[in-house]
Amino acid sequence: MSYRIVTNSLNKSCTLHFTGTTANVIIAGNSSVSNIALGALNFAANTANTEEVLTGASIHKVAWGIEATNANASITVARGSNVVLVLTGSNTLKNFPIGLDPTANLVVTFNNSSVGFLLIELQKQGTPVNTDPFERES
Repeated sequence: MSYRIVTNSLNKSCTLHFTGTTANVIIAGNSSVSNIALGALNFAANTANTEEVLTGASIHKVAWGIEATNANASITVARGSNVVLVLTGSNTLKNFPIGLDPTANLVVTFNNSSVGFLLIELQKQGTPVNTDPFERES
């Protein structure tokens, strides 16, 4: 994987940092267990329990930068097989929600030997399982 979870707030949002080639982030457990749903460890059973059940996530903010030496370099952001963004240069998109295919995996591809980064904030959608008033963040 060429991404890291920078922040992950229970029932709210998740920020991901991408570098490198291609990454596939499972959002809503549509093909496996979600990569961004927070879970709690059950020490007695030595298993992870899901604290939140995600039904999707919308792209809310995006920041990116690509090395300027390759004019054909770009970053493609897709939800499943549907391309939602093609990014070049460097910029940010704030408070610009993209709710297309919110249940589909988030697929990021750095094209034409792109050297750069991508930060994406996702707004989580779903039903909280943990009703504890003290939120847990990782």
